[in-house]
Amino acid sequence: VRGGEQDVCVFWTGLLQEMRRLEMESSRAMVWPGLVSVGGDWCTHVDRLFAHVCEERCRCAGCDAMAVNFTRSSLLSLPVPELPSSRAVTCVTDLYPEYCRMAPDFSEDDGLLLCEGACGSRQEHWVQRRVASTPNVLLVEVPRFSVRGQFRAFALQAEEELLLPDLEPLELFGVVHF
Repeated sequence: VRGGEQDVCVFWTGLLQEMRRLEMESSRAMVWPGLVSVGGDWCTHVDRLFAHVCEERCRCAGCDAMAVNFTRSSLLSLPVPELPSSRAVTCVTDLYPEYCRMAPDFSEDDGLLLCEGACGSRQEHWVQRRVASTPNVLLVEVPRFSVRGQFRAFALQAEEELLLPDLEPLELFGVVHF
């Protein structure tokens, strides 16, 4: 992380990536247990502690082709609540279904992705995500800025026990909220 950077999630993600890189260089990795992947994704000790598998279903708006990808992630970045009221309290359990909801993919600047299906052209795609495995430590980011860069102030309540669909219960160990 560059000097002057104050985003704890950027710092933490950079630290985990560097620790993972060092483990890979030292040949302290194995194929991810229980995950069949074409690329043979490797799993390190850092991954076993901090990573989870994210399932992403992507549907082409042009030809309705569906692709399913599984990726490793060490940070669950939830969406900012759309229109929080000054009195409403938001929690991770409330934001997770919004993260999982099928929504347009804005990962490219123009909002178009190359379709892996029948049409093979750049089309709008809709994406649905979910956390597919329970990590030992789940790092959750609840950003204060929307995708469009708008600041949103809202009250956040941290659950002591986080219950997300299809995952084992997770206990709260710490919160950084500013």
